[in-house]
Amino acid sequence: MIQKLYAWIQKKHNSIAFKLLLITSLLILCPVVIASTISYSQYTKNLEQKSAESNYQNIVQLSYSLNSYLDQLFQFSGTIYYNNDMINGLESHPDSIYGKLQKERTIEEQLSETFINARNDILSTYIISNNEIYRAGVYDQDIDYSTDYKAFSWYQKALKSNAAIYVPTHSEEFVLNPQHRVFSIVRRINSIRKTGELLGVLKIDADYSTIQSICDKIQMGADGGLLIEDENESIIYSSVVNKDCNELNQLAVKNKNKYSTVTLQGKPYLMSSINMPESNWTIISLSSVDELNQSATQTRNVTFLIALLCSAIAIIILLFFIRSFLNPLLKIVKLMKEVQTGDLNVFFPEKRKDEIGYLGSSFNKMIRQINGMMKENTDLVKEVYETKLLQNEAQINALYSQIKPHFLFNTLNMISLLIRCNKTDVALDSIDKLSDLLRCMTHFDREITVKEEINLLNAYLSIQSTRYHDRLAYSIDIDERLYSFVIPALTFQPVVENTIVHGCERQKAKTDITITSQINQDTIEFRLEDNAGGIDAETLASLQEKIGRCEYESGRDAKEKGGVGLLNVNKRLKMKFGDEYGLKIDSANGGTCVRVVLPKPAEWEEKRNA
Repeated sequence: MIQKLYAWIQKKHNSIAFKLLLITSLLILCPVVIASTISYSQYTKNLEQKSAESNYQNIVQLSYSLNSYLDQLFQFSGTIYYNNDMINGLESHPDSIYGKLQKERTIEEQLSETFINARNDILSTYIISNNEIYRAGVYDQDIDYSTDYKAFSWYQKALKSNAAIYVPTHSEEFVLNPQHRVFSIVRRINSIRKTGELLGVLKIDADYSTIQSICDKIQMGADGGLLIEDENESIIYSSVVNKDCNELNQLAVKNKNKYSTVTLQGKPYLMSSINMPESNWTIISLSSVDELNQSATQTRNVTFLIALLCSAIAIIILLFFIRSFLNPLLKIVKLMKEVQTGDLNVFFPEKRKDEIGYLGSSFNKMIRQINGMMKENTDLVKEVYETKLLQNEAQINALYSQIKPHFLFNTLNMISLLIRCNKTDVALDSIDKLSDLLRCMTHFDREITVKEEINLLNAYLSIQSTRYHDRLAYSIDIDERLYSFVIPALTFQPVVENTIVHGCERQKAKTDITITSQINQDTIEFRLEDNAGGIDAETLASLQEKIGRCEYESGRDAKEKGGVGLLNVNKRLKMKFGDEYGLKIDSANGGTCVRVVLPKPAEWEEKRNA
């Protein structure tokens, strides 16, 4: 990031004034931002630590309050053993209907007097004894005798233990129309006379609002809350909004510390948890870190805003001094930009005795020296350019001096053979075609159109087909749109001659030569294909390497090989059109394909004019 910023500062369009302003601004802003950030981080860290400890102490206090309330309620349920009428009624077993009604009335009156009238938080009490259900409550409600109480887990636990059993928040049970949410205390009732004998099960339904009022005293913020669960993960109390309670419980199990920082729904929270061993309840507190740091964030933002305002004022003042101090230097820069456009008739007039004055006088001296050097360099470049042109022209002439003797030798040799074979008519026809060829080459002055090159190639192949009879066949199919394109003379002939030398002269099979054209998106191609046996891999690789290096054959090499050769044709094309053009050679399936790659006529004309 710092390297990108430095590269951006170093761009040419950024002035020294801008760089000074930017660096000064960074020097002003960076300490303020760093100090504010560190202070904010340290403050929020301490605040979170203290808040986490406070939350933990709150739920510890809450656990004491809940334990005290539950223990008090359980101890209160033991007052049933002090009510002899109720115990006697539970131990009695009347046979008559009247006796049973009397027993029911006695038990329910004692329940109401002992529990309902004694505490406001108890809504109803039940005793389940000998398949009978006895109820007393604040509200008159009909008992639902069809309730299968034996299926309740709390009932099963009460039959097996004398310990207190706490039932989480639930709707009222054993009544036909439940209207309240309650939590319950359940305990086993044993006989006083016969130790260990079961008299029944006592169930006390307390108003849930009592626990709620105790828990509501703990405020955890708008985005936090409390969650109380029993050992079966049943929710007893929850003030957590829009949170997954199962996920909270898993996080509480995972983080066994007193408090920790967790992430829920992409936000950080402080979480504390504690277990109440008496009731086996778990209390989980959750508070939003964002809410805790809200005031600190506002303070940080105000600090940043003040820092920016102060920095802006300092930068404006600094800008005024920089501009007044750097005006002479900026004037020199302006003169340099005029020099970049090619105007060397500039002069720095201001006379100063400081560093800027020295820079101005050095600038004037440099302009005078540049003017003198420009004149010398212009003369030198002109001389070098003319020398280079003469060198290229000499090289082209040397190539053509190889081409003409090579072609004449092969043609005259063929005519000589025809005369010796008493084929005078054919020899005369060949002489006429040779005369036409020489006449065309004389007038073409080393560069000809594609159409003229085709005519020359037709004449040449006609002579060669006469020489080899039915052992040589050829076809020429060139797009007429390419006829007017100017190329070096004898571009195709050496390629065809190479095919004839390595085909007709070395094998008795018929040699087919096909010349076609192809217009591509960026180039044009002339394809010269034959079936003359192809080139072996080693020779092909060597030839392709030489073509890639743009080599050409010297006069001695050309003489030994009997002609100009493919390398010289490739060299001539690259000298005229550029290094990206020239010959491409491939050999496969018993033949060779030579592609002459050239620029499109329109693009080449535009490039040449430029």
